[in-house]
Amino acid sequence: MKQNIGACLFSCVLLAGCSSSYEPARSPHVATIWEDGHLAYVRDGQHYGSSFFVGNGTIDAVQGNPRAEAEARTGRNLEVGGFVFLLGTVGTAAGALGAIASNPEARDHQTEASVLLASAIAFEITGIALEISAFPHLYDAVNIYNDDLDRAANDEPISSGSRNVALPPAPVAPPGPRNTSFPPRDARPPSHALPPAAPSEALPPPPEAPSNALPAAPRVPTGSFPAPTPPAP
Repeated sequence: MKQNIGACLFSCVLLAGCSSSYEPARSPHVATIWEDGHLAYVRDGQHYGSSFFVGNGTIDAVQGNPRAEAEARTGRNLEVGGFVFLLGTVGTAAGALGAIASNPEARDHQTEASVLLASAIAFEITGIALEISAFPHLYDAVNIYNDDLDRAANDEPISSGSRNVALPPAPVAPPGPRNTSFPPRDARPPSHALPPAAPSEALPPPPEAPSNALPAAPRVPTGSFPAPTPPAP
């Protein structure tokens, strides 16, 4: 038992002294590093991080992007909740040990110790689950911040979850007042009539075709013939 506790303490000391040896290039994007044994971030050459709750450093690193800040706060809240349940684990476990140590042979104390020990196990499992579920939200916050930064630079739609949401169109200036004035009555709209045709030169009349009519017959003068004689009886 003592060897296990010593190994855990030695591991904690090593982790506390570990830090990233590479400094990310100065950029508006958020980079993740390991600093003084805990997760930290770098943006524009400035370091963000918290040795107690990593979510606090994440919120500071993605400040300015509401979607990323919401994810970071969700992760920080889960992290705080997990820490509270782990504290409950320590309290209930200490109560169970105290109940057993006060009177190991008393049945009531054994029952109380069993209930406290079961509660400590439940608190520990819940606390670990909350702590583990907090980190995906922290990483999502950093990725959302960097992706939205690239989309804004390329004038692309901002992503919302698993689908892309187009940015709202730019506001359009309201139309000006309508012109309700009318032209005076004397003013007439321009005529679109065609211009008059140029005067055409008079052409000579066509020649008359020759007539093929026959000449009229000579008229016989009336009374030029003798009267007919009556027949003989």
